[in-house]
Amino acid sequence: MVLPLPFEEEELDSGELPEDLSLNRLSPWVYHVILCQTATIHHRFNRALHKTPHDLDVLVKDADEALASIIERLPNHLQPSMVKTSLSHDVEDRYPWLQWQRLDLTTNLFSVRATINYQCRRYWDETQPICPGHRSVSLESARSVILLFGDSRLPVHQRRYMTYTLRLYYAGLIIGSEIPRSQDARETAILKNDLSDCISLLQQATELNEEAENSVEHLIEIALALDVP
Repeated sequence: MVLPLPFEEEELDSGELPEDLSLNRLSPWVYHVILCQTATIHHRFNRALHKTPHDLDVLVKDADEALASIIERLPNHLQPSMVKTSLSHDVEDRYPWLQWQRLDLTTNLFSVRATINYQCRRYWDETQPICPGHRSVSLESARSVILLFGDSRLPVHQRRYMTYTLRLYYAGLIIGSEIPRSQDARETAILKNDLSDCISLLQQATELNEEAENSVEHLIEIALALDVP
């Protein structure tokens, strides 16, 4: 597979967008397009939830489907690290921004998806839940955030970014809150391991990062209460 080249220097200098705006084009601009799409979905969901909270099921379903569609249609160079693509290491070495954009975008997508689906948490214990299936989506998305950061080769100084700290922290909170609701011993063990991994990743970013320190302290309190090793 021959990948298209990023924008040329002349295109960037002119400030004019090229005719080929396909999301499959290997370009640093694609990241920003998808980031804006994600932010728009999240904003519209929050605004609609504020106006019509009784429509929670429909709002979560619509927002989740929109996010899932974005994730499914991600171009090769922005696919999550756990997805096998035809992108060669030579291309990644040539364009170092690829790895950073991929990690930032995918963790953002999964973090937003986890947060939106978690809005249904108050109904999960009901006999006939209003939002069926959203617990598993929320948990899998939170686990994906931790997995993506764990698999990344992110330098230590970038691990201190506030956005990364908060995404890991929120993922840890969701997982920690759901351990008591685990359906069986296997799920309990998996979630406890995920929470432990989340804390370990945050501990790598505590230097010069007060938010990470506070996040670690809080998650450790939760872990101790849940008997997480």
